Amino acid sequence: MREFKAVFLDVDCTLTSEIDGELMPSSLTACQQLQAKGIPVIIATGRQGLCVPCIQDGLIKPDYIMGANGSQFYDRDQKLIWSEYIEKELFDGITAFCRKHRVDLFWKFPDAMYAYVGETEVSKVSEETLVNFHIAVHPDPKALPSAGGLVGIDEKTMKLFRKQFGQRISCVDGGYYVWDLNNPGTDKGVGLCRMAEMLGIEPEECIAFGDSENDVLMLKAAGMGVAMANGHQIARDSADHITDKASEDGVYKALKKFGIL
Repeated sequence: MREFKAVFLDVDCTLTSEIDGELMPSSLTACQQLQAKGIPVIIATGRQGLCVPCIQDGLIKPDYIMGANGSQFYDRDQKLIWSEYIEKELFDGITAFCRKHRVDLFWKFPDAMYAYVGETEVSKVSEETLVNFHIAVHPDPKALPSAGGLVGIDEKTMKLFRKQFGQRISCVDGGYYVWDLNNPGTDKGVGLCRMAEMLGIEPEECIAFGDSENDVLMLKAAGMGVAMANGHQIARDSADHITDKASEDGVYKALKKFGIL
């Protein structure tokens, strides 16, 4: 069996069930068993790094969090150890566009997520359930976000958005009707390679799990990329292996299959 020295795990519909969004007990067991063996668990999410329910609630305590699609790194104590930022001109321009077109805009700052335009039920539920989510502007007017998400944008408006900003920021389908915004050249794959370097290992020594378009480059960068059976076709096509659905203990089964657990 190949030896893998780190495990990168997407959250939504990977660690959590695609049916009800709840953390799978087998996923929690997998993380605990990996850490007991000394294998680092890295949560790799498109969410703002601290806006992950299973981490917020203390169910999973990862060794590292890679938030905002590789734009933010946090340690085991949830302290920020690295971040990149959106340029101010681009930040202001995208904010103005979304306000004009009444498109929900969630900016992912290192400390929390802020909904600069948040009029949908998604925003209200998020504010009620996530400690680090606010329907408000950042209290520091000089602060800049690491990356952001557009929620509920229709196809016509997305075309306008791409025409205006497409050369300066990438838009990736993150699932849940959210389009992730990233600096060009930043993604979960780049994040995996950067994290591997920090850990003193090679990307080939990492195994990664995911289900969405924003996981594709991470699945390709890892020595073993595993897609969930419930995942998007593009994720399944990009993986080295397709495991069972998240709701069918797919993460745990794959880790057992490859002798990691």
